[in-house]
Amino acid sequence: MSALSKSLAQNSLDAGHVKPSTSTYRLYLTRILLLSIVFGLLAFALKLYLTHQTVVLNNGSRLVPTKCWFENAWLSNTQCAHFYPAPRVDKPGNRIRIPVVLLKHSFLPFFNNSPVLYLAGGPGGSAYLDAGGIAYWRQWLKGNGWEHDLVLFDQRGTGLGEPDLRCHTEVNQIMEMLLQQEMSVAEEMQQFRSAYSQCYYRLKAEGINLHEFTTQHSSKDVYDLMTALGYEHWNLYGVSYGTRLGLTVLRDYPNQVRSAVLDSIYPPNKDSLFNIPSSTHQALENLFKGCEENVVCRKRFPDLRLDFETILAALATEPAVLYAHLEEKDETIEVVVTPSRFINMVFNGLYHWDLIELLPLTLHTVAKGKYDNMQRLLDEYIVNLFDNDFSDGMNLSVECHDENAELHELDYLAEVRKYPLIAPYIKDLWRYNPCEVWDSGHSNAREREPVHSTVPTLFLTGKYDPVTPSTWAYETQENFVYSHVFQFNDIGHAVIDSDNCAAVLAKKFLKSPYNAPDDDCLDWAEEPNFEILEL
Repeated sequence: MSALSKSLAQNSLDAGHVKPSTSTYRLYLTRILLLSIVFGLLAFALKLYLTHQTVVLNNGSRLVPTKCWFENAWLSNTQCAHFYPAPRVDKPGNRIRIPVVLLKHSFLPFFNNSPVLYLAGGPGGSAYLDAGGIAYWRQWLKGNGWEHDLVLFDQRGTGLGEPDLRCHTEVNQIMEMLLQQEMSVAEEMQQFRSAYSQCYYRLKAEGINLHEFTTQHSSKDVYDLMTALGYEHWNLYGVSYGTRLGLTVLRDYPNQVRSAVLDSIYPPNKDSLFNIPSSTHQALENLFKGCEENVVCRKRFPDLRLDFETILAALATEPAVLYAHLEEKDETIEVVVTPSRFINMVFNGLYHWDLIELLPLTLHTVAKGKYDNMQRLLDEYIVNLFDNDFSDGMNLSVECHDENAELHELDYLAEVRKYPLIAPYIKDLWRYNPCEVWDSGHSNAREREPVHSTVPTLFLTGKYDPVTPSTWAYETQENFVYSHVFQFNDIGHAVIDSDNCAAVLAKKFLKSPYNAPDDDCLDWAEEPNFEILEL
């Protein structure tokens, strides 16, 4: 076709086509926008409808939406449900019910399809799903700025779940009695073992199959729950025992996990009872060395180890007598502080960053006979002992199932002899191990092996952590292809709840898991700011 022909043809086409006006374009755009809004609202309504329908999985697990058991505004972005795991045909027990709360980050139906699933610690710890707990979680999510939905659930046997595996009826009464008496460790452990035995037989009489309350069952619950909620992929956020559960999920269901944030790592290849001597020793050594390496602390308290030894010797000769308030009963009891109880108080104090800063001064002044200065440690210790949200039954079911059956008392005693300072106060723990009366089955060798994973994982650990030492984080990381470890030198247990920098690192990591998060905020991290003024 010639140029002239093309021109004539084009003119002919133009003659039959009227270009739309600007107002016509605006009308088209308006219609498209309105249609988009309508379809978006329809999609939102459909999703809202589906989230209020019971979901039944092929294995029989059910997710049943329910009205929230706490006050919830009409336009709240909070949803509640009960999850019922599939019952075991071979070993039937009481029906298990798990409460679930979904805190939506946004009302938009297309916003972020990879939520964060919180895995509580313990084992036996609650996710705190009552009214006060949910208010805390809302503030926590807002404060940390994580741009993800947050899924909360009470692991089977804990919190508001059913059945209730708490042993408070048997344990609290014994504990209150023991604290008011001077007893050897062996005598105390015998009393606790008796209380746990009573709880065990009560739960059995109620028809509860304790073999169903293990890490492996909780791992399957995670997969089924998230599947029932409609998520193909999710992020894990576990603290303490929650990291062991998280590692198990990474082993069992790696294709479903987008990333994991593991805070205060408790790997499945560590036996809790067998590791008490080494972890307790290391925690105390960190404290002694931390003060020695701090110029101000060393000058004020030149020999913290000697102060600690002096206290143990004095309490062995004549225990201190202090008073503690039991909040639930609103009464004050007398507490006899023996050497073993004092060790437990210091051990518990190392969980908390603010108590870590007070410990050198506390030890130094108590060594001089100022026993009243250990009151703060005692108060925190009592709160921990009488935590009515804690499920002793779930704790024992998990720990006794997960323990290494190949370890024996002679192995434990050989480990104890490595640490003479604390040996007299922990040597009898194995002999009165409640797992001898608490039957929840036994894990196999694979379940106790280190976890290998290609899922991007952020490990957070505190230098002063007494129960999940930093070495466990670094050892676990060796088997991960994409991972980052950050140690906080002034923190004990549960790093994210103790330092805002950890929450910032987690937020950056969740946004881009395969990239190392910018750790500029760690430049502000320091050793503990030890208190040196008299209490």
